[in-house]
Amino acid sequence: MTNSLDLALQLLLIGMTTVFIILGIVMGIGKLLITLVNKYSPDLPANKPNRRSTATSRKSDIPEEHIAVLATVVDLISQNKGILKNIKKLS
Repeated sequence: MTNSLDLALQLLLIGMTTVFIILGIVMGIGKLLITLVNKYSPDLPANKPNRRSTATSRKSDIPEEHIAVLATVVDLISQNKGILKNIKKLS
């Protein structure tokens, strides 16, 4: 029985080591890919059109001040990458 237990522990050790090494390789390749993409990808243009005008409400029951605040919050959170397409008032 000790022979079987030794074999099981050996397989466990080899399997866990293999998984650890493969996950380390995957993480390293992922970090390298992120670094290369960030380094060589084209920069976004600095002058973007104002996308706040796309925020519309089907009913005009939402004040313009609220729409402006929501659009500003979306711009701040998404770092000027988000688009506010639709606003729906919940009850």
